[in-house]
Amino acid sequence: MQSLIVFLVGVLTLAAIYAALAMVLNLVAGWAGMWDLGVAGLVAVAAYTYIIVTQTKVDSGLWFAPGWPMAVGIVAAVAVTAVAALIVALPAIRLRGEYFLITTLAFAEVIHQLTISEDKLTRGATGFSSID
Repeated sequence: MQSLIVFLVGVLTLAAIYAALAMVLNLVAGWAGMWDLGVAGLVAVAAYTYIIVTQTKVDSGLWFAPGWPMAVGIVAAVAVTAVAALIVALPAIRLRGEYFLITTLAFAEVIHQLTISEDKLTRGATGFSSID
């Protein structure tokens, strides 16, 4: 019975994550009318910031893992993602059409490459197996 509950919690967690991503894409593409390919990069920045800030150094093997509480992790993820969005928005806001898409896609690809190559910050291609 316990394994069924763990399975259902995992499925519902993934459903909530996908619902949040769908709402973000609906906001950007549907309401704002802008196709932005960098949304995945911003979501990755937020997720990795939360995971890194809330991990403890004992079980993580990361060079920066303060083990802060969940509320602080959420605030840190919002702040770091806002700074990353500002960094990509300053040059991209002047562009239109395909140039805007290429710029935001390049940002998402830079974030993707950083998450894969930084073993001591994001555990590289292995990633995180458990999140507190």
